[in-house]
Amino acid sequence: MDGAKPSYEELKTRLAAVEAMLEAISSDSVDALIGEQGVYLLRLHEVEKALRESEQKFRTAFANAAVGFALTTPAGRFVDSNSAYSLITGYDIEDLKALDLQQLIHPDDLAETMKLIDRMLAGGIPDLIIENRYVRQDGESVWVRNSVSLVRNEEGGPRWIIALAEDVTEQRRLEDALRVSNQDLTDYSHALTHNLKEPLRAIHNYVDFLLEDLADTLEGEPKRYLEGIKKSLIKSHQQFQDLEALYSIKNHPLNLETFEMKELIDEIQLMFKGTGDRQLIAQRNWPVLKGERHLLRQILINWIRNGFKYNDADLKKVEIGWRQAADHRIEIFVRDNGIGIEPRFHEGIFRIFKRLHSDCDYGGTGIGLAIVKRAAQKIGGSLRVESTLGEGSTFYLGLPESIIDRAHP
Repeated sequence: MDGAKPSYEELKTRLAAVEAMLEAISSDSVDALIGEQGVYLLRLHEVEKALRESEQKFRTAFANAAVGFALTTPAGRFVDSNSAYSLITGYDIEDLKALDLQQLIHPDDLAETMKLIDRMLAGGIPDLIIENRYVRQDGESVWVRNSVSLVRNEEGGPRWIIALAEDVTEQRRLEDALRVSNQDLTDYSHALTHNLKEPLRAIHNYVDFLLEDLADTLEGEPKRYLEGIKKSLIKSHQQFQDLEALYSIKNHPLNLETFEMKELIDEIQLMFKGTGDRQLIAQRNWPVLKGERHLLRQILINWIRNGFKYNDADLKKVEIGWRQAADHRIEIFVRDNGIGIEPRFHEGIFRIFKRLHSDCDYGGTGIGLAIVKRAAQKIGGSLRVESTLGEGSTFYLGLPESIIDRAHP
């Protein structure tokens, strides 16, 4: 009821609250009291103390971090940095404050770097990761990976630029050395296979001449020796061809084109037509793809050949198809009714020269599936196999769903 006098208990409660307020004021734990009926304590001292502690922790972490930190204005003027940043640039903190970020960046990298920063300031991208070169105070150049973020003011405009910098000079040097080594290895392998093919071809011809000229008199062990030499030469020639195919994939320029997958399947079916104990079954409906036709063809032909080769069935069947998969991907598969592969060998079969069978059982160079793996990596695909010994195998090539050209139904 309005105007009613408070009860004794209410007065007692309010008195206790007032006494608590007076105690809080006398202990300097509050700064003000507001309210008429109720009591509100503004613990400003506690808030300020928490803010000071938080700021101190941040500054300690900023100063002692192993990664370089720098704070600049949107125009690139240094405001603050830590000792790790000074180690990278060669400038101490006070010297940096007299510089602009642009003065640190190598002239050859400046235009592209500032283009990216301008896009970030304009709101085009929220943050950046940039690798560029800095020119240190001693004139040496270092490669730096920068993680750059923008802090905006209350109106949404750019306020500060925060950069986390890491010296990646040694990493870049090792990457360059690895690229050179890989190229040297590729050149050496190409030269080796190319130069050895000619003498092997000559030996093969001489063996053919001997077998032809001595056809009427050659028999027994001499004949078996020559036939064995010829067989080995044929295998060596195939190995060289496969090695050339393996290494050529690395330097093969990606030729992205739009093509009818159905036409590629028809072409492959013609290649395997005409053998009574073999049957290649292809799914009817195929999408139009935009990708690397040549490498995809190479993968499928290799799998189909293996499906027929490693197969003891009276009627050797290989099926080729495709399906939607998870994570916005598709899978093209080749399934056979062959001898199968034990699960413990599923990962290793894609390694070069990894063979599960001897030449006496099944011929081969041990390079075919390594070619498949490299071709799949080149086109951004992933490989997996499902197989049980004695029950056939299914090989899957996973590709991003975006490879399907939706403009062509």
